[in-house]
Amino acid sequence: MNIGFMVKQIRLDKNLTQKYTASGIMNLSHYSKFERGETTTNIENFLMILHRLNVSYEEFLLKDTSEIFMLKKGLSHDFANAFTAGDTLKLSKIIEETSKILENNNELAFHHLNELATVYLSLFNNGFNLADLQGKLETIKSYLRKVNNWGIYEFVLLNNALGTFKMDEVIYFAQKTEVQLKKFAITDKCYIANAILYNASLLLLKAHRFKESHKFASTSIQTAKKHANTFELIVSKITFHASAFALSLPAYHETELLKSFIALDVIDNSNFYQLIAQICCEIIPDLEMKLQNIHI
Repeated sequence: MNIGFMVKQIRLDKNLTQKYTASGIMNLSHYSKFERGETTTNIENFLMILHRLNVSYEEFLLKDTSEIFMLKKGLSHDFANAFTAGDTLKLSKIIEETSKILENNNELAFHHLNELATVYLSLFNNGFNLADLQGKLETIKSYLRKVNNWGIYEFVLLNNALGTFKMDEVIYFAQKTEVQLKKFAITDKCYIANAILYNASLLLLKAHRFKESHKFASTSIQTAKKHANTFELIVSKITFHASAFALSLPAYHETELLKSFIALDVIDNSNFYQLIAQICCEIIPDLEMKLQNIHI
């Protein structure tokens, strides 16, 4: 469904005029064309229009029940579940379904889902050997490089793909995430950006890129505190202190590191705790013994 037409339907449902809705956002002529689907607008103007209509971004998305939108939403949900569970059968099904769709519909979102499912199916089948991914996900990387203003879709897309990137690419896209954070502050967008930053910090910590890991952990901690993102704050504090230890920085505090591990143990599943503990224990001598003593 055309976005402008959806905005028009919401405006008419609320008995508001075009003049009122467009006032202070864009000129009336441009707004009228936007509602007719004859032109587009930038994300900032679009979100201000939704605010004027007293409709959240999430509510707006729920109003689009078109077949293609629901298909994308369903496949995205299936991918998230398959990726989390390591379900290769479901990933194979997503590849098959998106390949069929792409025969008649060339939407980038289906290309992205097809690429992601193909790459993660390969990873789950080869024991996560990233060396086999040379030249993969180029459509996604190219797309993220050229889009100037990221929305929630772009942040989610990057977060899904980040773990397969080379470290220089992780740094590049984490830096771009920092820039995007400064452009526009939407809570959901900041939440996903926060996840990208702590994931980047963790990946770089594992690769012994300590300086960059520490930098992104610092930004992630600031973002998590600002938006009350508890899990992201805990993980970011762990990578912050582990990288500080490796760099011999005065910012390292063992007590704070252990407190963060205790908090992570309480709120998260054991698999992630074990993963991040293993990475940190390879960097910090005696940490494994201390974690065993405090492990709940």
